[in-house]
Amino acid sequence: MIIKKRGTGTLDSPEGFEEAFVFMGTGLVCSGCGEPIVQSQWTYPALQRPLRILRFHRWCARIWEVVGMLTPQQDQPAAR
Repeated sequence: MIIKKRGTGTLDSPEGFEEAFVFMGTGLVCSGCGEPIVQSQWTYPALQRPLRILRFHRWCARIWEVVGMLTPQQDQPAAR
């Protein structure tokens, strides 16, 4: 899902974002997978100035960071 969102431009690159704090979920939707981040899960927000906040589950945040390190050509599945 994260790779698809990055490829279509509906999810920004992690470049320019910073993590400021981590807190328990409040039911808000994860910017990566689209599922709610419930109270038993940690929320990993990413902040960008001017104020823009993305919210992620722990593993969604990590996938977003790794996918963001790929070049645009690596971001897309290989053509067959």
